[in-house]
Amino acid sequence: PAPPSEEEEEQEPQPKKKRHDLSVVGSIGMKFSGNMDTQAFNMVMATILRREAQNIFRSKGVLSFEGEGETKFVFQGVHEQIDFGPAKSPWKAGEERLNKLVFIGRGLERDELEGFIKLAQAPVSDEVMGKIQREFYDAMETGVTNAYEEEDAAFEEEGDEALAAAQVNSHPKPNPNPNPKPNPKPKPKPKP
Repeated sequence: PAPPSEEEEEQEPQPKKKRHDLSVVGSIGMKFSGNMDTQAFNMVMATILRREAQNIFRSKGVLSFEGEGETKFVFQGVHEQIDFGPAKSPWKAGEERLNKLVFIGRGLERDELEGFIKLAQAPVSDEVMGKIQREFYDAMETGVTNAYEEEDAAFEEEGDEALAAAQVNSHPKPNPNPNPKPNPKPKPKPKP
């Protein structure tokens, strides 16, 4: 390569763009035949998303729930935030009820996720529901509440400091005499 010109040498170095290490990102897909139990599935997903909020970047799926007739459900999410509702088209007559879920993230354990989600397949026994509930309540007490919790706290702290500085700088200095008397009318100068 040619040596840099004088103009290139005089330019300030540009900051390097942040690069993300995608080598640790992977996806896990799973399929389950039949229907899912609505309450059990909701608790299972809430537990997973609470515990893995920092590791699950995206999730999506197609679901069939017991007692919901031909309604096909879809969900998609980013971290622990999920949008969930009926699909545009219902299950077709004779179509296999195949629940499909995909999780994209880092450090996710397929067997652990798949095993826990399988617990929500209908019918769910009282014993299994008890296990799901214990996991759910444990996650609600100890799980990660927000993937951005530390960033949010730092932003709030910076914001509070900036606000305090702005308030200090925007107020005039207090008058040392808290009860100033109005200036008396100027006395007329005596005429010579």
